[in-house]
Amino acid sequence: MGSIRRRTLLLVLGLLGIALGGISFLGYRDARHEIQELFDARLAQQARLLAAIHAATAAMEPADAATRFRKAMDRLGRLLADRALERRYNPDWASQPRVPSGNP
Repeated sequence: MGSIRRRTLLLVLGLLGIALGGISFLGYRDARHEIQELFDARLAQQARLLAAIHAATAAMEPADAATRFRKAMDRLGRLLADRALERRYNPDWASQPRVPSGNP
């Protein structure tokens, strides 16, 4: 057998391990769900953007629409690349106050 102190310690450590394991699992599950929602929202936003671009180019000539679509995608790609570089080389860009141009 063992002493009461040893059995109590093992019981408390076992219960603590089970509780921490359960809490970790619940936190992981909730975080995964939130990330999935963010990805779904981003996908929906991109779908709306493409639908708007398609609607704007639908009334144009087919060749003209394709050219305008390619140009719009190129501009969007450059814009996203510029923002990615800004975030990469200035990670705290969002926390910096925006100073309006003109009078200080």
